[in-house]
Amino acid sequence: MPALHRSRRSLLAAGAAVLASAAAGCLDGQSSRSRTVNDDPSHPPESATTDFAVETLRDPSLDSIIPTGFDPTDPDGGVTDSSDVPATPTPDLADRRLRNRMWFILEDAHRDRLRFRREPEGTDALRSFLAATDFDSESAVLIQEPIAACYELSTEYVEIEDDEFHASRCRKLRPADAACAVDDRHLLVTALRVPQAYESSPSGMGLGTSSNCRPESIETNGGDDA
Repeated sequence: MPALHRSRRSLLAAGAAVLASAAAGCLDGQSSRSRTVNDDPSHPPESATTDFAVETLRDPSLDSIIPTGFDPTDPDGGVTDSSDVPATPTPDLADRRLRNRMWFILEDAHRDRLRFRREPEGTDALRSFLAATDFDSESAVLIQEPIAACYELSTEYVEIEDDEFHASRCRKLRPADAACAVDDRHLLVTALRVPQAYESSPSGMGLGTSSNCRPESIETNGGDDA
């Protein structure tokens, strides 16, 4: 292993516990309940399930792929004009506002309204993943967020109720041979297909992020597929 990679991993591993963060939702006009830093994927609650599918798209540019103002319930898709939405999402991984980085795709019309602002490698796979959703029994969840270039996120489990959704992820170092710089950030789009046909976007939602990863973490959702 090259000395450069050993140095990078040693530096990042030393600060991993300090950098572990959590994100939870607080939507305008909605009452959102969420759990944050107490989430521990290594000890999932009884209500947790791993019965979900994942597709991820990772790109070194922070320019948004999903329009920040996208609204799947709006016949016009919400604010999709690139001149009306910021090109770069907030770099703060602890940002508690989920409105502009988490979307629920609950029917064919929602999916059809999604227009990607740009299409890096992996966009077609993301589109196909959404197309495979059976909205009679499933819902799709899209999450767009920045991530430190030398890290990846793994969705460990989700908690689903009639009007609530919560995803718990773990944050870990990418393989030592991954090309990255400590100070860089990438854009990560995660699509989840969950076994719940929501009638509308749940009023309670949240994302939890921990540095404690389960050994049996699902291999296909580490945020490094693209």
